[in-house]
Amino acid sequence: MYTELARIVHHIHSLFVVYMICGFFVAIIPRFYRFRAMHFSLFMIVMLSQMICSFRCPLVLLEMYLFEIEHPGTVNSTYWKPFIVEFLRSSFNLQVPDIAVTMATLLSLVVVFIVLVGNSELIKKLSRFEPEVPSAAPDLL
Repeated sequence: MYTELARIVHHIHSLFVVYMICGFFVAIIPRFYRFRAMHFSLFMIVMLSQMICSFRCPLVLLEMYLFEIEHPGTVNSTYWKPFIVEFLRSSFNLQVPDIAVTMATLLSLVVVFIVLVGNSELIKKLSRFEPEVPSAAPDLL
C-alpha cells in the first residue's frame, strides 16, 4: 500500500517539475501576466519549502519515507542528499557547506522579491496590460 502511495507522490512530483519548467516558457510571454504571477508565487513557495528542508525536495522525502515504510533498508542514501547542493558542487567544483548555498539562494530570492514588490509601477503596469488590437485597415477606394 505504501509503495503505491510513493508512486503516486512520484507521479505528482514529475508533473510538478514539468509544470515548473514548461511554465517558465509560458510565463515569459507578456500577455500571460496573471500566469506569470501565479507561477512565480508557486516558485517562491517551492524554494522556501526546499530551504526549510535543507534543499531536499519535500515530495522526494515523502516518497522515500513511504517507500522505506514498506521496504526498510532498501532506499539508497543518495535520495536523502540535497539535489541542488550536490548539483552545484559537481557542476562548478564548489567546496562550500550546505548552509552557504542555502543562504545565497535565500538572499537572491529576497532581492528578487524586493525588486518585484518595490517596483510597484511595474506591477501596476503588468496588472493593466492589455494586448494591442490592430486598428482596421483604411479603405483604399
